[in-house]
Amino acid sequence: MSNNNSSSRSLSMIILVLLVLLTIYNSNGGVVQSTIIRANHNNNQNNNQNNNNKNNEYRTQLHDKSTVTPSTIATRIVKNNNNNNNNNVNNINDNNNPIPNNGSNVRTDICLPCVDFFNSYLPTIIKIVTDYGVIESCSKICGYLNSTVEADVCTGLCDLVGVNEFWKIFLLDDINPIYACQMVTACVTPKSPAANFDSVTMTPTVGVPGDTFTISLNFTVVNATGVGQFSYIVYYVATQSKYMYSLTFDSYPPGSYNQNFTFSTKNNATFPLGDYPVALMMCSAECGTHTPYSVPLNETQVVFTLETIPINKTNIASFQSQSVISAEEDTPKKKNHVVELPLPSFK
Repeated sequence: MSNNNSSSRSLSMIILVLLVLLTIYNSNGGVVQSTIIRANHNNNQNNNQNNNNKNNEYRTQLHDKSTVTPSTIATRIVKNNNNNNNNNVNNINDNNNPIPNNGSNVRTDICLPCVDFFNSYLPTIIKIVTDYGVIESCSKICGYLNSTVEADVCTGLCDLVGVNEFWKIFLLDDINPIYACQMVTACVTPKSPAANFDSVTMTPTVGVPGDTFTISLNFTVVNATGVGQFSYIVYYVATQSKYMYSLTFDSYPPGSYNQNFTFSTKNNATFPLGDYPVALMMCSAECGTHTPYSVPLNETQVVFTLETIPINKTNIASFQSQSVISAEEDTPKKKNHVVELPLPSFK
C-alpha cells in the first residue's frame, strides 16, 4: 500500500511540475508576444514618420518644379498616406486586443496541486528559509528538498514570483498552504467572493452507534469564490470534545451547487449516546485563518442524535424466536447405536 501511495504522490508531483512549467512558459510567451506588439507599434509609428518626411520632400520637389512630374509626386503622397492609415489601424487593433502577458488565456489548473504540495512541504520550506536566511536563487532554496521531483515543483512555483518574493512568503504570519499558493500566484484571489446557503439536511437525524450520517448542502455562489474550504465541526457534547474536517475546493463560478459530506460513527466506544451538533462552514481561502484573502462565506448548524437500539414487541418476539432456535441447535440429538455382534457359528 505504501508503494502505491508513493507512486501516486510522485505522479502528482510530476504532473504539477509540467503544469507549473506550462504556466511559466505561457506567462513568458505572453511577455514575448506583448514585446512583439510594442515593437510593431513603434515600427508603425516610425514608418509613419518616414512617410511624412518623404511627403514633405515630395511637396518640396513639386514646389521647386522638379523633373518628377506632379502626377507621380501626387501618387507617391497618396500611397504614403494610405500606408500611414494602415499602420494606424494596426496599432488601434493591437491596443484594443492585446495579447495577455500572464498566460490567462490558457487554463493550467495548478492551484489545487500547489495546495497539495504545500500541505506536504510547507513546514520544510519554512524551516529552510528560517535556517538559511536569504538565498539568492530558487534552485538553491528548493535544492534542500530531498526529492528531485519535489525540488522541481518548488523551483517552478518559486519562478512564478521570483526568489526575492518567494522566500519572504514563508516568513508571513498565518502562512498556510492556500495562502502560500495565492502568494505565488498559483491560485486566483477573488475580489468579492460571496455565497448563500439555500438548504442543509442531515440524514438520518436519529441513529444508533455505528451509523453513517450524511450532510447535504445546497448553496448558491453569487460571486466567484476562488480556492477555499468547506469545514465542519462535530461537537461531542458528552465528552466536551470535537472533531474537525475540511475539504479544499477549486474556485466556484456563480451558480447553484450541491455538496455532500459523510460522517461515520462505527467506533462505538468513541460515540456515547446523545446529541451531536455539527457546525458547517464555507470559506474563501482557509477557514479559521486571518490572512488578507480568508473570507467566511457562510455557515449553518445541524444536529444528529445517537440512541440505543429500540426494544419493541417485534424485536422481543424476534429475540425469543432466535433464542428457541439457538437452544434447539445446542441440544444434543440422540443417536441410534448399532452393536455389531459376532455371527453365530452353526455346526
